[in-house]
Amino acid sequence: MICIKGGSETPSRLTFSMISRLSEFLIRENKKIHTALVLSYSHVFLDEFQDTTTNQYDLIKTCFFNTSTILTAVGDKKQRIMVWAGADLDVFNKFKDDFEAETCELLMNYRSAPRLVEIQKILIKNISGYDNNISARESWDDEDGVCEIWNFKNSQKEAEFLSAETKKWIVDDGLTPNDICIIVKQKPDEYYGILIDEMAKYGVKIRNESKLQDLISEECVRILLDVITCAFSKSAKEEWMNTRELTKIMKSFSLDEELDYGKLRLFDQEFNLEIEKIYKLFLSITNEIELRSGLYTIIDFFSKEKFLNFYPQYKQGTFFDKLINYLSKYLWIEFEICDNWVESVESLRGKKFHPSYDNT
Repeated sequence: MICIKGGSETPSRLTFSMISRLSEFLIRENKKIHTALVLSYSHVFLDEFQDTTTNQYDLIKTCFFNTSTILTAVGDKKQRIMVWAGADLDVFNKFKDDFEAETCELLMNYRSAPRLVEIQKILIKNISGYDNNISARESWDDEDGVCEIWNFKNSQKEAEFLSAETKKWIVDDGLTPNDICIIVKQKPDEYYGILIDEMAKYGVKIRNESKLQDLISEECVRILLDVITCAFSKSAKEEWMNTRELTKIMKSFSLDEELDYGKLRLFDQEFNLEIEKIYKLFLSITNEIELRSGLYTIIDFFSKEKFLNFYPQYKQGTFFDKLINYLSKYLWIEFEICDNWVESVESLRGKKFHPSYDNT
């Protein structure tokens, strides 16, 4: 059951479509909100516009129709993938009519090498039925780009061949494992086991990135890994700067204090002492439970209350604690392998791995 107000036994619930409609209603009926939006945004960029739903378009129109705000919508009908979720098939025409938009066709492919662009042009013609003038960036050589189709009798043969080719790319072409990615259409776990064994024969590490990419992208995880790296590596300049600046914010270190050399020196002394404490703490960690406790200690160094106020996305429910649990689990797995905190962090961040992704 979906209802706005709910009842004594039924909590209120809203779908995303309902939220979109309610937002449009509020902006349409409350002129102060509408005026604030227009004054706040002189330019609006709408990406992946081909997948815009009717509700979303109505919201955009209510916000910016007949205003001075300049809108730019970028999209490609050939890349439309969200029709099943309500993407408006006529959204480009609506946008052109409502906002008197000019159409500008982008003809330069900045990502693909020339030979890949030629293949894409053939596919585009087959899909759309018309020729196109797409070209590659001039910095490429005309023969750059490789696209090959390999057929195998089974997944074992495929894994053996891919592993051998990967080793050649690393040894002969100078690529690092992190430069190479295998995209799996579906069920990467079923394929991953075979591939990891074959890659190991050539000394190449591989992991299923789909399990970790969401975790690694979280701000709190980045901060915790930065602090650990900062504690164990004197050459980690970027991590040291990130941690130091965040500490200033959490400790309410003001601009006036920043300009006071004595106070700044005292801050750095205290900061270095805290980092030294974290270093000693992590030296003594012997299991995953102690690691989890150590991660919470880092948060306490910033002050958990201030940290959560600064990153309010972690205040809801048990999300923050789950992230800490996942991080301690996967970081401990890495540490048991290499027995080095800096290398463990780098491995978790994928700097030494050959990633594979689920592309479902």
